[in-house]
Amino acid sequence: MDFFGEFQKREIEGKPYLVYQNVIKPQIQTPNSSDEKTTIDNPLSIQNLNSIAIDSGDNLPLAPLFICPDLRYRLTATVDNITVSGEDGGILLDLFFKLKTSPLHGDSTSYDHVVLPLFWCNNKEADPDMDCGFCEGDKVGTCYYYCVTCDERYHKECVESPLEITYPSHPQHSLQIYLSTKPFEHCILCSRKAHNIIYYCDVCDIYMHVLCAQATIPFFIDQPKRHDHTLTLFPRQASLTCNVCGLVNKLHLTYVCSICNFAAHSDCIHIPQTIRMSRHNHRISFTSSLPLGIWSCGVCRKEIDGDYGAYICYICSGYAVHTRCALRLDIWDGIDLEGVPEEDEEVEPFERISDGIILHFSHGCQLKLTTNFKYPNSRSLENTNSC
Repeated sequence: MDFFGEFQKREIEGKPYLVYQNVIKPQIQTPNSSDEKTTIDNPLSIQNLNSIAIDSGDNLPLAPLFICPDLRYRLTATVDNITVSGEDGGILLDLFFKLKTSPLHGDSTSYDHVVLPLFWCNNKEADPDMDCGFCEGDKVGTCYYYCVTCDERYHKECVESPLEITYPSHPQHSLQIYLSTKPFEHCILCSRKAHNIIYYCDVCDIYMHVLCAQATIPFFIDQPKRHDHTLTLFPRQASLTCNVCGLVNKLHLTYVCSICNFAAHSDCIHIPQTIRMSRHNHRISFTSSLPLGIWSCGVCRKEIDGDYGAYICYICSGYAVHTRCALRLDIWDGIDLEGVPEEDEEVEPFERISDGIILHFSHGCQLKLTTNFKYPNSRSLENTNSC
């Protein structure tokens, strides 16, 4: 069977979305085939296939549909003679290889290691400690697959992920599924570390988490905090500069305003308004533009284009940070502080103008930090503030 993933237009509660769909395209059938509805021109969706696999009498599956994802990558490793485990039994670092084993039960060479779909369980609340046993990413939620052999729970997306998918913002190449334990690669959609099971384009060298690559995409977004008007998905990812981050990235889904000159990446639309990062003593807040002047990023030290969004400190005059720099995972704790009361802080007796320059309450001019040698042949230093 030809099993692949694609996005299709659907309406949810009267609103249009691009919804990810796993599709099975069967082999060419003879005219005598008993299944006249499922043909090459009429592929069978995985949702319909799931319903076919359910016994109408007791609502239990006649046979498991998918194999365990842990077995899936080990079958590929066995065929390609890839060593995946170290002496301690853990997965080795710096692994990177394409999965070649279909997730479908019946397409693989092993039939004794399958997962059970638990979509009809009465799980009203997700277990906060229940991680996916394969991607080790987000919690599995209330609908998941369970492997009796491994005693593990898996995301529906991780179990059903096909060998190949197409993505709306990257239509020129398909994405292939890989197992990766590379430590420094990141998902282009969420910017988090991309490891274990991921989708990868070897032409463009981009990575996507399985869950990110299968997330539903709205055609319209209303986010009054970021823009006054409804934003519309722009089908062609052209060289549009994002008004929020000031960057051009055609691999990101882009939304535009049909009323005014505004464009934003899908992940930039929902950025936090107020944050705290490790590179600065105070909170910083997002602003859609900066006052006239020359601005330097407090993180990367490069110039900031004041016509686009940035984070600014309202306590320290002249301190601003690129939007993307401020939201780097190595300096931001991931917490949105909007609406959270700020704790009382000790007020410094001076205003920090920029690095090494202050305005002290006892002096009317700005003071600059200078470092002088105390003696010509001595390593002893003396730090002073001079006008």
